[in-house]
Amino acid sequence: HFDSQSAVELGLTTYCIGLTRKLMGLVHPKEFNA
Repeated sequence: HFDSQSAVELGLTTYCIGLTRKLMGLVHPKEFNA
């Protein structure tokens, strides 16, 4: 059974994590590029 609600939530979570990591990389490049 494909649950579109959880698929959307998973996509949003993944997107938010990626966006957060990207922002943190800009703020703290030394830590994230180590």
